[in-house]
Amino acid sequence: MGAAIPTVTLWCRDRRFPNARQEDTPRGPVWYIPETDLEGVEMRGRGRPPKQATPPASGSNAALTAATKAKKNGNSKK
Repeated sequence: MGAAIPTVTLWCRDRRFPNARQEDTPRGPVWYIPETDLEGVEMRGRGRPPKQATPPASGSNAALTAATKAKKNGNSKK
């Protein structure tokens, strides 16, 4: 599956696998997850997901942004 044990344990506690059950053993509690629960699981890549593209600002924010950029570049109106 490629996920760390603590991650899978958290998924089980959060009921991500609806048919998983926890049983006590002499070595401690163990989660049993049926294969049918694992069929639809998709693993995402490591790290933070990429940001979604946002449309350019419009209205007063666009004018304010343009004015701020001009001021930083030394092109402000005086």
